[in-house]
Amino acid sequence: MSSDTQPDASEHELKFTFPDMRLRVGDRVQLQLPSSLGDERVFSKVVGYLDNVSLLVSTPLTNGYRALLRENDKIVVRVFSSQKAFAFDCYVIKVNSVPFSYLHLSYPEKIQGSVVRKDPRIKVRIIASVKKAGSTDPDEKFSVVVTNLSAAGALITTPRPLFEKNQQLLLSFQIKLHHVDMLMTINCIVRNISEDEHKNPNDPHGAPTINHGLQFIDVEPNSTILLQSLIYQQMIEQPQTVI
Repeated sequence: MSSDTQPDASEHELKFTFPDMRLRVGDRVQLQLPSSLGDERVFSKVVGYLDNVSLLVSTPLTNGYRALLRENDKIVVRVFSSQKAFAFDCYVIKVNSVPFSYLHLSYPEKIQGSVVRKDPRIKVRIIASVKKAGSTDPDEKFSVVVTNLSAAGALITTPRPLFEKNQQLLLSFQIKLHHVDMLMTINCIVRNISEDEHKNPNDPHGAPTINHGLQFIDVEPNSTILLQSLIYQQMIEQPQTVI
């Protein structure tokens, strides 16, 4: 396995079989292109497969054009399924353009994977607003930065201590899911408060920023689904941001 196509390592990495991935026609997968094409990560869809022979995927696009893959090009395929993330090396057996553009990939000999915790958390940087639950005072609405996010909670950073442990808050922020902007407003409670190891760059005295760990409460089912979809989308598109 070459160093330029090595799947992301994980301390919880395990070995899996092809059926473990539960791939279905139409499932979205990520392809890491060979170094000759810049190691770019692009997306494709499963067309089908034949056990122990080949995996068929649609030809991915780069900058609106079909990726110029050739036979014997080595790539890495990454898949997220249920609570597991998978990766495997393969090579292009055949490039087809009739009746549509698709690739025959070699059947994976070795599949590596890791089990994602029940509430996977991703690194983000989202500007949000927070106010005390039930407050109508505009002066009690604060701008904060969400630095990591899960379907069950979030970590927000503030320039100084603003809230108290066990205080109930209302957190509002915008997410982009499949190119659509959505506003999330979620009830939460402060579970822990700590100083960030990084100094606040806007403070002339170099005071530390403050982290507030929030637990989401009474979340509407639709909001939970949107958060989970956002997290899974980022896990596929930016696996390096998974915490």
